[in-house]
Amino acid sequence: MTDLKSGRILVFFLAFTLIASTSEATVFAQSAPQISAIIILDNIDPEVWFSVGVQISGNASEVLLKLYKAGVSPEAQDSLEEHYTFRWRSGEGFSEVGPGFGYIDPSKSSVSTGLWTFRVKLDRKASPGNWSVWVSVDGSSREFPERFKVNWRENIPVKKTESKPPFFENEWVKENSPVFGPSGSGFDGYAAYNPAVAYHNGVFYMFYRAQASHGGPSVIGMATSTDGINWQRRPNPAIAPTEWYELGGGCEDPRIVKIGETFWMTYTAYDGTTARLALARSANLENWEKVGLAFRDTSLWTKSGAIVPVKINGKYWMYLEAGAGGGDLYYAFSENLTDWTLGGVVMRRRGGYFDALTIEPGPAPFVLQNGIFLLYNSLDAPLGSGGMMRVGWVIFSLKDPTKIVARCEEPFMRPEFSWERTGQVVDCVFAEGLVRVDNIWYLYYGAADMYVGLARAPVRERESLLSVDTQEEWSIGSTSGNLLIKQYGGIELIKLDPIGWWKFDEGSGATAYDSSGYGNHGTVIGASWVTGRIGGALDFPGGTARVEVGDKDILEGLSGLSIVAWINPRSKPHNGEIVKKDIVYLLRVNESARGTTAFMVWDSAGNKYTLEVPDQNFPNNSWSLIAAVWDGSKIRIYKDNAVRLGEAPASFGRLNSNTNSFTIGNQPGGGEGFDGLIDEVMVFGRPLSESEIKILYSGLSEVKTSGQWISNWIDLGQTSSLEFLEVSSKIAQGEEVKILVETSLDGSTAAENTGWITLSGGVEKIPLSLPQTRFVRITFSLRSENVTHSPSVSSFAFYGQAVPIISTTGNPLAVQSGSVLLSGFLEDLDNQETVVWLEWRPAGGSWSQTTKRTMSWREWFSAIVSGIMENSTYEFRAVAMDNNSGKVVMGLVKTFVADFTPPLQFSLISPENGSHLSESPILQWQATSDEISGLSHYEVWINGQNVENVTATTYNTALGENFYEWFVVAVDRMGNRRESGKFIFYLGNVQPPQISLSVSPRSRTVLRGESVTFTITIGYLSGIKLPMYLSVTGLPQDSSASFSQSSGVPSFTSTLTVSVGSNAQAGTYTLRLTVSGGGKMWSENLLLTVRSPAVFVIENMSLSKRRVSPGEKFKVYVWVKNVGDETGQTTIKLAVDNVEKDEKILEIPAGESVYVFFTLSIDESGTHTVNVDGLSESVEVVPSGFPLWVVGVVIAIGGAIFAIFKFFLIK
Repeated sequence: MTDLKSGRILVFFLAFTLIASTSEATVFAQSAPQISAIIILDNIDPEVWFSVGVQISGNASEVLLKLYKAGVSPEAQDSLEEHYTFRWRSGEGFSEVGPGFGYIDPSKSSVSTGLWTFRVKLDRKASPGNWSVWVSVDGSSREFPERFKVNWRENIPVKKTESKPPFFENEWVKENSPVFGPSGSGFDGYAAYNPAVAYHNGVFYMFYRAQASHGGPSVIGMATSTDGINWQRRPNPAIAPTEWYELGGGCEDPRIVKIGETFWMTYTAYDGTTARLALARSANLENWEKVGLAFRDTSLWTKSGAIVPVKINGKYWMYLEAGAGGGDLYYAFSENLTDWTLGGVVMRRRGGYFDALTIEPGPAPFVLQNGIFLLYNSLDAPLGSGGMMRVGWVIFSLKDPTKIVARCEEPFMRPEFSWERTGQVVDCVFAEGLVRVDNIWYLYYGAADMYVGLARAPVRERESLLSVDTQEEWSIGSTSGNLLIKQYGGIELIKLDPIGWWKFDEGSGATAYDSSGYGNHGTVIGASWVTGRIGGALDFPGGTARVEVGDKDILEGLSGLSIVAWINPRSKPHNGEIVKKDIVYLLRVNESARGTTAFMVWDSAGNKYTLEVPDQNFPNNSWSLIAAVWDGSKIRIYKDNAVRLGEAPASFGRLNSNTNSFTIGNQPGGGEGFDGLIDEVMVFGRPLSESEIKILYSGLSEVKTSGQWISNWIDLGQTSSLEFLEVSSKIAQGEEVKILVETSLDGSTAAENTGWITLSGGVEKIPLSLPQTRFVRITFSLRSENVTHSPSVSSFAFYGQAVPIISTTGNPLAVQSGSVLLSGFLEDLDNQETVVWLEWRPAGGSWSQTTKRTMSWREWFSAIVSGIMENSTYEFRAVAMDNNSGKVVMGLVKTFVADFTPPLQFSLISPENGSHLSESPILQWQATSDEISGLSHYEVWINGQNVENVTATTYNTALGENFYEWFVVAVDRMGNRRESGKFIFYLGNVQPPQISLSVSPRSRTVLRGESVTFTITIGYLSGIKLPMYLSVTGLPQDSSASFSQSSGVPSFTSTLTVSVGSNAQAGTYTLRLTVSGGGKMWSENLLLTVRSPAVFVIENMSLSKRRVSPGEKFKVYVWVKNVGDETGQTTIKLAVDNVEKDEKILEIPAGESVYVFFTLSIDESGTHTVNVDGLSESVEVVPSGFPLWVVGVVIAIGGAIFAIFKFFLIK
């Protein structure tokens, strides 16, 4: 193929390899074959790497390779997700290019004479079908349409067991305040945060990022501690900027790992423009040698390197951030720890998750039996724009450090305290230091880029996989801290997780060993070994006889507690201690000689909570099981088969912590001691259920050699079939393991089963012939001929043909009255396009559908539905239809009662508005419950920040000296919100503002329809300077007011303009001018007199004649009155038939009237209308030559006739 523009020949080939394959087949594009890349999918990523080669004649400085779904032009496909771009550039090597997702292995990609080989793999977004290839060499491009196919393997895992981290996520306990922070002066005077920590020879070594000023360059400071809490700071930095690549920004964010006898530090060298990962090393943590940059290419943006402490496959591995601005997690590898090669992306961000925006490694990884354990820091949105920096975890494979074995769904640490939420940045916890001391994890983290925080948790070893419910190895018999216990006539293994377990089976010696695995061994003082309830026991004669365990961190500061023991008292002396850690918890008989058995717990403030029950419940010379439980809200005492003897309130968060010793039997100075036998003492860091207490009561009497373990119903989502079960087991001679698999459509009623299947041991794939199902349950039956040995099952996984898993998610949210937002989540396991929609209906009615849409892979979807009636009950569900099979699957139906009404009114209580306080307060408010959907939580806002969401009506603050404005927003379960008013308080030496207020003039007169101004001067006197806000009340009707400056920080001047409406009533008004700010208020009264302008009323119109001849004059009369408050002029106009004839200009004093007349003549005959300013009268004009009327009288006298006539002209 010839490129005429460049004169070079481009040859393209693609080769594919299955993972198990050791050779590659190469096919050149000239023969245009159809190539298939068979991608094998497990539950994380495809595992098929394949090679794409580009051969050219001559040299090149840049080669771009683009793989995309066929049928779309190379230009158009850039806007689509489903494409993958890779690049080789001279001097930089091979890399991935966004925005598509894919992977490239630079270690197996190569350049030889005329041949560029890209070793790549796709991800789960790559849908099946024909794919095309596009190649560009130095700007000259060539397209190879439909060059290969992508086919997914049909059988993929439906559910598979996962590895878990070496802790329980709910057991982390934070210190309430920072354990380290800025010194106030010097190189760390402004901020001290983001620490790396090492534990060496009994000493904690902290290396922290330090700044002398806000935004200033960073150095790495050093401090040491013997307890991990109280620190001694070194006067000089351990690492300071000296190299060209460190000058400008400094040295930031260290991580430390010990490899062999050397401590290695990675840190970020920042020159103000580019971040580069740098290395240092030390033999003793005191003296450090800079090694240089980790990558030879100095143009690379790299930071936050976390090195795996062991070699894997002949290489060292590191996880890091690459690329300005962060994003996905990358890996790198090295053979010597000093020269590193950047690999590709090893873990992607997840849309809709807490790690949606960026992922950054935390402390150096720990290597566990089941993988490489890494903490990571992540953002879901930018800080300051609603995002939070939180901490999650991931486990990578020990066989392939680029493969994810397990990953958290939720963060286990997030910003909570005010000092974690406000600082140089907001809402940020950033983990960089993790050490294990004995059986406690110490996790050090940066808080708000200002301080160092500490969280601790017990180490929970998880050496092998069990099931979807737990990862701990389980077996029958009593091995590795796990007990087989009888329940309801059968044998079931439960996971016991005591943090202290003293069996007292030693029989001799001065040590009572802890069987929990946490090393809480005790010294036996004054007690003797005897036969007990189960195996051995200890006989305590009273007095100071005891088992002294000492001060153990794991036995205090708990968020839940259970104490279980078998006791057999001979007598009950005063305060006969069973278990005690003073001012943390205790359990004893004959409390204060009152004849009661007492259980006491103390909260972190030292408050005591007590429950007492009669001693007679535990008779002398008889074995009884006693169990004391605290669940965070109540304390309870049980006897034997979980018989509850009493309970009392004890609502608080965590138990107290102190240095008092943990003892069994007595604590010197506490009382007369326990008199009698004690056996099988257990302490749990959680509340036991009553069913668990029953099991302990009935099951510890003997150890069985056979039994069953039954899983819960496992939700498989939706499957067309289950094809096989993979089980890994260890079975020795004389042992047996059998399994039974059951199916269910509803997760409660069994439908079909396989019958019992006997395992052979090792990894077995067992074919399953079961119909389509939603839920599956598995039963393991174990048998052993020896109580000291046991078969075990380490993992199991179901496989089948997958279709989409659809979930109905969340609570509906009210959008506006009558409309709600519903949502669902799609996990499309076969990666085919899937049609999804939501359905809803009134309870028991017909289903309605939202608009259908096409999606694939893991995606949320939602829709707004209307016509929802307040207080009515509705059901909704998510629905998906697989385009491949046409199968329709439905999520679970959820129910809600429509609520569009915000929570009822509530009010703030304390601290009162404008309070001046000496200590950081507890915020309190009063609210009524939401009657329909119920309150979800309250948002607590302080100085414009949502600092916490709580369910109580109080919030305990930890604030420094400042001015604070706070309010609360009540949010119900449908998202309706109601905001309280705002209160202000002052803390410490911060004084409330004092101002002066003056107004000039203090009174004004104004006419209706006109405006008037006042000059307002606000002066600063003392206290904190805060914005002041101006307002005015008492305005006349139809009037308005405005300020030239309505707010400002004193001192300032503002002009108040009052515009009086034309309809305002005349009179004198008192205006209230108010200046408010900082919870304070100042006011002045202003007088405003409103007067009416001259207002004229015309009335009583009359005419001197109503009939006239043409041209004859007559008069028109009107009265004009000024009813206003001012003398004024007016013009009175005369019109005939709407034609103006005359006008008069009048000036009339207020309240007076004027009689006005016009002289008028009209020439035209007819009826005419005379008008004076809206008043009108009619006049008739009679033409000339009116008829002559003759009136006569005829008289006859004596034969003579006389006629008399009178002539009248009638007008």
